[in-house]
Amino acid sequence: AAAMPHSDHLDAALIVMVHRLDDPDPGVRAAAVELVRAAAARKGVRPRELLLGNRLVAAHLGVKLPNAPGVLSVLSEALLRAPERAVLVELLPAAVPRLVERRDVATLKLYAAKLGAEYDVATILHDWCYTAIADLINNAAARPAEEVQASMAFLTTHTGEALEVLVADHKKELMRALIKSAGADDAADPHTEAQRLSQVLGTLARLAADGTATAGSASKTSLPAVHDFLRPHFTWLVMGDASDRVGDSASLRRFLRSLTIMVHLIGPHLPQFAPKVMAHLTGALEKPSARARGDALAAWLVVVKQLAKHAPEHLRAVAGRVVVAMLPHLPESALEARASSSFSLKKGFLGPEGVNAETSFPDGSSARRDVAFAKAAFSHGEDDDPAAPAAAAANAAAAAAVIDELVLRSGKPIMTGFLARLPTLPECERLARANAAVREERGEIPLSSLLGILTDGLEDESQAVRATALGELRRALRADPAAVSDLLSNGEDEGRRVAGARISSRAPGGRAPGDGDAANDARDASNFSTERSVASWETSAEVVGRCIAALLRCCVSENRTAISLRTQRLAAACLGELGAIDPGRVDLPLASTEKLSAAAAGPALARKLLIEHIARTVRGAADVDMLDAAAIAAQEILVHVRCRPASVRAEDVEGGSGGSGGAKETGPSERAAISRDSSAYARLPEGASPEGEAFWANLPEEIRALLAPGLTSMYCLTR
Repeated sequence: AAAMPHSDHLDAALIVMVHRLDDPDPGVRAAAVELVRAAAARKGVRPRELLLGNRLVAAHLGVKLPNAPGVLSVLSEALLRAPERAVLVELLPAAVPRLVERRDVATLKLYAAKLGAEYDVATILHDWCYTAIADLINNAAARPAEEVQASMAFLTTHTGEALEVLVADHKKELMRALIKSAGADDAADPHTEAQRLSQVLGTLARLAADGTATAGSASKTSLPAVHDFLRPHFTWLVMGDASDRVGDSASLRRFLRSLTIMVHLIGPHLPQFAPKVMAHLTGALEKPSARARGDALAAWLVVVKQLAKHAPEHLRAVAGRVVVAMLPHLPESALEARASSSFSLKKGFLGPEGVNAETSFPDGSSARRDVAFAKAAFSHGEDDDPAAPAAAAANAAAAAAVIDELVLRSGKPIMTGFLARLPTLPECERLARANAAVREERGEIPLSSLLGILTDGLEDESQAVRATALGELRRALRADPAAVSDLLSNGEDEGRRVAGARISSRAPGGRAPGDGDAANDARDASNFSTERSVASWETSAEVVGRCIAALLRCCVSENRTAISLRTQRLAAACLGELGAIDPGRVDLPLASTEKLSAAAAGPALARKLLIEHIARTVRGAADVDMLDAAAIAAQEILVHVRCRPASVRAEDVEGGSGGSGGAKETGPSERAAISRDSSAYARLPEGASPEGEAFWANLPEEIRALLAPGLTSMYCLTR
């Protein structure tokens, strides 16, 4: 059954084996245990995921185990290796919907007896009612209206609470249950599921508002839009169950599909959570499971589409990281294309090679076709080997669809004027059209302008982007040593003339470092400096000096990861290609720094930490752990400057969309305004002081949008 492509046979076989776990014959019990373990091995998951991660099997176990102590004992000891009470608690979310549907008070009493004196039927139903409500929402159309009403009446009778109050008390858990349920169906389209959930969450927001008003804790107000209703809980929902994020491939795929649905739903607020979403997706692309990587690539496509729709400026800022994340998964010819650069240095100019404008390109539906091909490639068996031809081809098609979306489709009007600074794409037929668009914009670029563009990449917060830019810089320096020597000679001559006229005190972004806008300095230096790189006023001396300064910074180790070591080695190789340079003859940019002391003012120190350190860490975080560490630091600083109390309720910032309330449609001009100030939807929670409000208002808009989740996060340190 485990080898069959359809899971129904395996579900039936597992249920039969579970029923044999209390067989009087020890040999039968042992055989049942071994068969379950063999099925889990065939699927590449643990027995826990095979049994409890399957909704049908888990629901059956949740109803049966309290009535079958023998099965519970063997299952807990031989397969799950957990105490019986812990197994029952883990099964309750799957069991409660079935018990409510059957109105099975007897089994609920057995649960209460096994869980301890603090539990009774009312407590169990109140604590896990959200699973039954989610089940009623998901399956209401397939059930008679009388049964749905009877189940609701069963819940309200035994808990003593109105349905609206139960929804208001458990809305976070209810949202998680609904989203996780939608993500568990690998046959469903995330876009379709997101549209369905958008209507469901709108109803949930109304019920929660009614329940809050009924409980007397607040008065009825206009309903927030779905993305506003979801925003205060997004970080909590993404963190989810630890087993989904760090478990086996099946649980990881369920998490990725749920995350894709959440990206659809969060809409205009995606820039606030883009660093965490991108870190999760980048980590998933490094997993050995080809199917998980395929789900991650499909999620990247959704991220690009949503950013193009709601936050075009943010898409420009992260475009380089999107391309870098796709490069390892593009067609195999990428290896050859990366070995022989698509550029050639001729007489000091960098020109494109072999552009064929008459090449036949995919039509506008290729992105949808590529994603469908990726799904179809995995639908004819259980082979999850990333080296298999079908898996490699499917993931390559999905990665190419992301590049096309960024360069040719929804990102085209946004990236026009910025394509020149994207990393070099592989030379292959599938990416011919994207390459042609990049070359058309890039045109004939002088070597000095090329170095300026690549230096922008060296100044990016992301180590992956820096490593990619270093690789291209090394190839450019090796392509024509004579042109490099001429540029360095001209740069040194200009440097002497410039040094006689002035002493450079600019930061890399071109502004004085003490102007109080360090966030814009970092952003402009790493993301929005294409025009500056090719600007006529940036002399060869300044280009060379900025490049050398960036290379020296890349030689400093940030951590001991493999990519950090690779970045250091590539930077050293680039410095070697430049050769011996007299630093006194080069216009190196200087940036003054102020030494922090214990006597520094609290708000000033907090501002410096948030803008120059934590925000930069968030933008360039390579993994989720680094992001979580930065998030708790931002949270504690915001508490210290009294932008928020130490403990907040997410409800305190719901509907903070400028008081506009309902889910009205936004036009292009309104969407542009949202993209310019994403933090407009993040007012301070109740308990913020006037000083905290003034501190928050004085932060740059980009920083407010980036750190807004810290206003309602509830991170805590654990041992």
